[in-house]
Amino acid sequence: MWKDSESNIDYIDFEYIAELVNEIVIDDSLLPASIGVYGDWGSGKSSIMSISQEELCKKDNAALIINFNAWLFEDYGDAKNTVINCILDQIEERIKNKETLKDKFKHLRKSISVFELSTALIKNSSTIISSILNPLNFVGVAQNTSEDIVESIEGIKNRYEAIVSHESLRNDVANFRNDFGKLIEDSDISRVVIYVDEMDRCLPDTILEIFEAMRLFLFNGKVAFVFGADERQIAYAIRQKYSDSIFETEHKINIGKEYLEKIIQYPIRIPTMTVPETEMYLTFLFCSKFLSKEDFQSLKNDCINQFRANTSRFELPDKVAEFTNSNDISNFYSLSRKISYLLNSGLNGNPRQFKRFLNEFEMRKKVAKLKKIEIDEKVLVKMMMLQYVKPNIFADFIELYGKGNLNMCLSLYKTDDEKHEGQVSKKESKTKNNKSNFEKKWDDEWFERWMKEEPSIKEENLEPYFYLSRGTNDVFNYSSNIKLSEPARKIIDAYMGEHDILITRASSEIKNISIVECNLMVDELYNAFITERAKKNINVIKGLVEIALNKRECFGTVLSKLKLIPADSINIAMIVHIDGLKAINEDEINKLISTWENDNLKLKKH
Repeated sequence: MWKDSESNIDYIDFEYIAELVNEIVIDDSLLPASIGVYGDWGSGKSSIMSISQEELCKKDNAALIINFNAWLFEDYGDAKNTVINCILDQIEERIKNKETLKDKFKHLRKSISVFELSTALIKNSSTIISSILNPLNFVGVAQNTSEDIVESIEGIKNRYEAIVSHESLRNDVANFRNDFGKLIEDSDISRVVIYVDEMDRCLPDTILEIFEAMRLFLFNGKVAFVFGADERQIAYAIRQKYSDSIFETEHKINIGKEYLEKIIQYPIRIPTMTVPETEMYLTFLFCSKFLSKEDFQSLKNDCINQFRANTSRFELPDKVAEFTNSNDISNFYSLSRKISYLLNSGLNGNPRQFKRFLNEFEMRKKVAKLKKIEIDEKVLVKMMMLQYVKPNIFADFIELYGKGNLNMCLSLYKTDDEKHEGQVSKKESKTKNNKSNFEKKWDDEWFERWMKEEPSIKEENLEPYFYLSRGTNDVFNYSSNIKLSEPARKIIDAYMGEHDILITRASSEIKNISIVECNLMVDELYNAFITERAKKNINVIKGLVEIALNKRECFGTVLSKLKLIPADSINIAMIVHIDGLKAINEDEINKLISTWENDNLKLKKH
């Protein structure tokens, strides 16, 4: 199995992105700088940042590299000061043996203390003033000083104003920046590079505070901030913080996008993986488990060099024949080629989801071995793809298999070879008259292609594969073990809430979610409806409808869940929204509504 976290091994040939980051960081003329490594959840941002750090250490061992996981520190007080002090702590550790720099560093620490005090006083100025002027405090003031009460209050007021004076604070900030730049210049630190990860999982206030901390260091000195985040989620958080009516309606600007463009100087976006890149990624993952480090690196280098010459196709180099494990490499390459197109289209080219799929594949193989269940690995991976990408069709498979009708349904789907005359099996010929009374049950382009891929499952005993698919609660629970990405989770939260603005935004984000995650979202929304966990069930219905309209591949899953909802849980307002699904399949939706109306007379008014 493979560790479900970032890696410093480049399995995708995305190392060039890390090199782009380092070219900016190494160029003193571009510092200070802010760099954004943008990509969807699971696209490889953390791995790219890890590779960047490793390569930067080789190029410049005098660089001070600081890692900051924004999400881990979110609940530990003021995020801005946490970032600032984290940076200063690392610098202090680096220069601890430099006696000539200790006084300069203490001065920096003192400046930060003044910032913290000033900021706190400014934020709470009204509370502090009212407290000072509260008559109940006069006695306490008089008891603690021999001066007149009025003079005492005046003295407190003057000192308070001196501390929170905006001019004074601006001067302190300017001095801090200059002193920080000089400290780095006088030390043996060539540059300070701060890698900030997981920002897109933070609350809007935390995100803005981290950016505020960054601004303190970005005006002087050899400093670079490298942010790994989903650009859309950061922009979304910023829009959450600021009023739409002020920034987006009146002035017609996207405040989230505008803010990011101003704060991030060098945006670098991770592209979605292509099918050939998926083939390469899966092949590398498989081979990394049985090749030595030296052989794996040699294979990877040869493959990448050959792939860069022709990025439209991934092939193994001729040198593979020289490896001791050449047969295993070829077999895994063949498997990767078979599944890459279907996985890539179903998972939106997301490497984290690919890795999770392979881990589940390995776990099922181990279960089969421990229980002495005979399986064909190629059939296993094919059935897993169906369950992973089209769970509603997989559920139909189990139901039809139990009734003995699965082979009849599958016989209507022919492979390319079977379309030629003379290649129809004798068994199919005998049932030709019976099949004429049937229509294809699943009108789905992805499924049609899945059926054509080898191996054929028409005469296969699928019971072991159904058995291995079962979860802790029911046969179809496999999907529930897959964690939703942050964007998908926010969409779910919106439809389970009651804020129309969040629901409108969520609707526009569905198109960016993979088919697999959309199916998982359907499951979660359905469960929320049945268990009445949502604040408004009509919003859950809106969510199911919007998923089907934005991802028509998920219509079958949505329809299957709607059919499970009891008629007495449906009202006329919900049916108004469900009517929108007639644009996909009017007959099925009319049948569904008719069934509900027969079971719930109140709906017939509709």
